[in-house]
Amino acid sequence: MMLRLLAILGAASLGLALLAGCGEEEEGATATATPRATVVATPKATPSPRATPVATATATPAVTARATATPTSVPTATPAAGLGKLAFVSDGGIWVLDVDSGQKRQLTTDGGNREPRLSPDGRWLAFAKGDAGAIWVMREDGSDASLVAESGRAGFTWAPAGNRLAYATGEGVLLLLDVESGEQLSLLDLEVSRFAWLPDGNALILELWARQELATPSLPSTLHQGLWRVNTDGTGLAQLYTAWDQQTLAEVDLGTLSPGGRWLTLWEGFVSASLRADGLPLRIMPVTGGQPQEIASATLLRPGFVAWSPQGDRLAVVEGGGRQAWVNKQIVVMQPDGSDRRLLSDASRADLFPAWSPDGQRIAFTSGEGNQFENADENYPQILGTRRIWLANADGSSKSQLTDDPAYSDQFPQWSADGDHIIFVRQQAGAIEPGDEEPIPVEIWLMKADGSEQRKVVDGLSGGFGYYGYVDWSQLLDWHR
Repeated sequence: MMLRLLAILGAASLGLALLAGCGEEEEGATATATPRATVVATPKATPSPRATPVATATATPAVTARATATPTSVPTATPAAGLGKLAFVSDGGIWVLDVDSGQKRQLTTDGGNREPRLSPDGRWLAFAKGDAGAIWVMREDGSDASLVAESGRAGFTWAPAGNRLAYATGEGVLLLLDVESGEQLSLLDLEVSRFAWLPDGNALILELWARQELATPSLPSTLHQGLWRVNTDGTGLAQLYTAWDQQTLAEVDLGTLSPGGRWLTLWEGFVSASLRADGLPLRIMPVTGGQPQEIASATLLRPGFVAWSPQGDRLAVVEGGGRQAWVNKQIVVMQPDGSDRRLLSDASRADLFPAWSPDGQRIAFTSGEGNQFENADENYPQILGTRRIWLANADGSSKSQLTDDPAYSDQFPQWSADGDHIIFVRQQAGAIEPGDEEPIPVEIWLMKADGSEQRKVVDGLSGGFGYYGYVDWSQLLDWHR
């Protein structure tokens, strides 16, 4: 048999949570080998999860040959040292904050920007622009801005080390860009749906479609969808797993890879956007291939709902079906095979966004009231307004509430590299009314890991309550530490 790769698009688009605000006052202005990849002259893109509501910037101007860079310094309160840089979106523009000094700089002023991603060394920044998701790169000071791809359907992501950017064009062609040299390599000329780097940076795991044609022309070809692996030099294309056939109509969604590169998670289920919106069984398999094992009966296909410990020996999973993020959502910590399950959540609450401390001993998370109200569709702003940042040991013991301001909804905690601080997103909960689609004021706050010394580091952002209470906050900010 021969494998011929087809370009077949397979992603369902759900809702968008609009993010745009005004910036602060400025002081001064299975397997077959493919031929070796060929070198071409274009650049990159980062993976955006399928059918996921995201935080996005507002304006969507036409792509030009260069982004507008206008460095602007604005001093803010100076926190403790060693906290790195925070890239964020305000009023459709890209900004970078030095969290140690409190100085921030506006890098673009042309609007329509989102999904800022700093390179591993912090010297480069990739981002998306406009409705087509054009991919751009520039230095972290705003200089040398250049267009990589006019559209980026499957996103972009930096290699674990170095300054290589993997991205897929609007046609699904997968490429690698070395931002220092400008050299670009075309890996696969087909429609890739989603992809992720292996930790060693030598290969990527892909989600894509393929057609298997039999040697006998009179017999029909067979369509497959599944997970594949390809080396970063374009060789070694191999199929890892497929569930699709014309009888079952099953589809696989790539999840996350463990830090050590031993495991990958995936969702598998019937091809239906509506069914997927309510969650699918979560499964795990070796990155070398094999039969997936179910470890959770239902989880939503959302970024931030599956979090690996830094050591790669445990997962924190947000379990619970139903598309509403404010009900039936519990965090469970488990071994990669699904054993030794530890429940972090109380039954009466809905918990999201588990984040491991660097030493793998504690988990910060978002927790809110989780009762099923008869008129939840009308009362959800008040329900979501109960969200606070909590902390617990990884075994579920010693739970404590870190934030308690009733004027805010607190979400998306992230740890500093030394484990001493946590950054989180704050929305002004009192500004929400049922059915109100106006942007909600958003701020970014910093605190000590015990909840003390809370301070605002960025304001003037905006967003919504997302798709059934879920927002992909990674579209709004990226913390390099």
